[in-house]
Amino acid sequence: MGVRVLVGATARWLDCGRRLAAALLLTLIGAGLGSCAMRDLPVVGYTDPRPPGEFSPSAAKQMFSTGLDNIDKVYLEPTLVSTVALHGLQALSSVDPEFRAERTGDTVKVTEGIKLAASYVAPADHDSDGWAAVLAGAIEAGRSQSDKLRSASVESLYQTVFDGSLHDLDRFSRYNGASSAQDNRASRDGFGGVGIEVSVADAVARVAAVIPDTPAARGGLLAGDIITKVDATPITGMTERAVISMMRGPEGTEVTLTVARESVPPFPVTLRRTKIIAPTITYRREPNDVAYFQISGFNGRTAETLHAMVTRAKSEIGPKLRGAVLDLRNNPGGYLDQGIGVADLFLTSGRILTTRGRHPDSLQVFDATKGDVLDGLPIVLLINGGSASSSEIVAAALQDLGRAIVIGSSSYGKGTVQVVVPMPNDGELTITWAKLYAPSGYALQRLGVIPNICTSLPQASVAKSIADLRGGVIDPVAPVFERRKVDGSSERDQLALAATCPTQTAARNQDVDLELARAVLADPVLIGRSLHGSTVAAAR
Repeated sequence: MGVRVLVGATARWLDCGRRLAAALLLTLIGAGLGSCAMRDLPVVGYTDPRPPGEFSPSAAKQMFSTGLDNIDKVYLEPTLVSTVALHGLQALSSVDPEFRAERTGDTVKVTEGIKLAASYVAPADHDSDGWAAVLAGAIEAGRSQSDKLRSASVESLYQTVFDGSLHDLDRFSRYNGASSAQDNRASRDGFGGVGIEVSVADAVARVAAVIPDTPAARGGLLAGDIITKVDATPITGMTERAVISMMRGPEGTEVTLTVARESVPPFPVTLRRTKIIAPTITYRREPNDVAYFQISGFNGRTAETLHAMVTRAKSEIGPKLRGAVLDLRNNPGGYLDQGIGVADLFLTSGRILTTRGRHPDSLQVFDATKGDVLDGLPIVLLINGGSASSSEIVAAALQDLGRAIVIGSSSYGKGTVQVVVPMPNDGELTITWAKLYAPSGYALQRLGVIPNICTSLPQASVAKSIADLRGGVIDPVAPVFERRKVDGSSERDQLALAATCPTQTAARNQDVDLELARAVLADPVLIGRSLHGSTVAAAR
């Protein structure tokens, strides 16, 4: 999700053509910086003169105006601001069932029980500022008569209105308040920290894991250590969020942790915070000289990290390296540019992805550049029903261009791109604005990626799959050709095709997938049969 780059108080639309200059986002949602030509749209900040937590009609108007204006301009399908705003206003009845908002002709009436709280002349259908003023004014009027609305927090009112406004759009458009938006940004872009994962149970903060090559690792912290103080503050009994917040801070600053370790007196460790981006890739050498890479998500360094790990595998295994397994099962996605970057690592030419939506800037095409980090060695890519967005981009590109054999179950079918709008309260509004199209031209939405070799059918096993491949019972390129015949506008046809290899997210076939990948990579004949005819060069 993500095609818009947001810098400071300005939202910028990417206009990069075929260049991979910006960090685009899929399911983890975020914003990155690019060097390509951009078109600026204002996102005006607001300083609220009222005490924190007190409802301010002017601040609320700015919030609603920012949200409604962006929904009007960029949402994938045309929509009326008037409808979206009214649905948001009506959602407040979930806070107070006595609160009602109805439109009759050109009049919007707000009632509290049997009392008229306010009446407004309905603004024009696309008047974002006008409808924002109605929303803010109606909430203020309702609060003057409703104890339930008056006692609700400002953030809960924003959440309720935006949930109501976005409900009829699609399930991927959403609003996140400041706290959850901060967590999202830290997850995708990194944060100032020391490099440990902490779990809090029974009022004790324990180190769950230490990220390699971080201040915590260099400082000697170990999984299982108990943190009793952060600087001079005891943290026993604090929530996990509070503990994590205390350990994070600006890059370059120091924090002292008091550590309790079995058979060792408590001791202080002073660490200098640095930018921490959680690792998304693990690598291991398989016994049959195959490199296995598990990719759990796509953050700001996934493509760079995978490149380094493939280079390490080539050096470690040497000329015996037979190929690679890319495990994208249960990978929900992340930055769009990282998905494109991962696919580009293994391709020398061809279309990786196209995005299209209602806004002119949503038309983006991404082509591969020269250079294959695996030098043409075979790839087996594993997917399942939990593989979505960036995962599906990688799988579709490598499958369509004949670079990888895809094994597993049909993927999730998350084929839309979202833009993230920074809100005046430091929250985020995520809006769907484009669809994703695989190299062969099919839309990923709903259909997802159908494996060359399906393991989610009854009685799936390694032995049966290998025998069926050898005997011609399984045609590994059939899904590629069947997909091209499906009417892209027919949801029924797409779902029927996806059902030929049902989505599977449980662990039932985890071992079957990997063992089958090993068996295919060990047999050049099976590799050739699985890849033959899957290229889309003639179809473009």
